[in-house]
Amino acid sequence: MRAHVGDQLVVGTDRIGIVVGVPAADGSPPYIIKWQKDGHIAMVLPDQYSRIVPAGEPVSAGERAAAGERAAGEPVTADGTPGAAGGTLGAADSTPGAAE
Repeated sequence: MRAHVGDQLVVGTDRIGIVVGVPAADGSPPYIIKWQKDGHIAMVLPDQYSRIVPAGEPVSAGERAAAGERAAGEPVTADGTPGAAGGTLGAADSTPGAAE
């Protein structure tokens, strides 16, 4: 596994981070990662459940959702979770005085 600054490290389906540093000249681990979910920066030695996604290539939608992220333009529900477009508004969405 080799990485470059700007690549994404995907660990399982619930952790996605951006490679912000590669100390080894040959691109081998460990990597300095900034986790997208909480912004924490850590030196990481990836395991067999990890993969590198080259910069510019998309990470699958299922992995983004598991990491608490959403793509630009992806529909969301009123509470900010991914949802289907064209859904109906629920009681939690009606704000008193909003129609005045």
